[in-house]
Amino acid sequence: MKETKVGKLFDKFLSFIIKTPHIDEAKPVYDAIENGNREERSFSFTLLGAIDAKTSALLTHISLIVAALSIFFSSVENSVYKLVILSEICIYLLAAMLCLRCIRFKWPDITSQTSISDQDIIEVFIRKRMYDIASDITIFVTRCLILTFVTHIIIAVNS
Repeated sequence: MKETKVGKLFDKFLSFIIKTPHIDEAKPVYDAIENGNREERSFSFTLLGAIDAKTSALLTHISLIVAALSIFFSSVENSVYKLVILSEICIYLLAAMLCLRCIRFKWPDITSQTSISDQDIIEVFIRKRMYDIASDITIFVTRCLILTFVTHIIIAVNS
């Protein structure tokens, strides 16, 4: 898959957020794969599958929450709540961008007998870090969203 200019620009942005791992961090896995250890190849393939599945589920959650927040945004009249909701939507969209980057590239061919490049190994680690960051952002903003809803309900009941 050919990478676009927007994709390259987004990757540069991500380099500020995510420290690109060095191949030495992945040396044990890399050596096992290079030596033909089929178990390590299978593990790497399973790891990529797990990251892809979790990222897809997280992206679904984010999409539903953004839709719900959009409906809530249109029904709220208080400008402070509108600002809070808009901020939450923007943060969710950042997490969604991380998820989309995580599933954007084709998988390295780790099931073949050919050698796996350093970049393919590093890509697995980058995807894992991006998923972890997107997940942490989503958990934090979801807690903030619950607090926003509870605050809105309390104020509405007391009014």
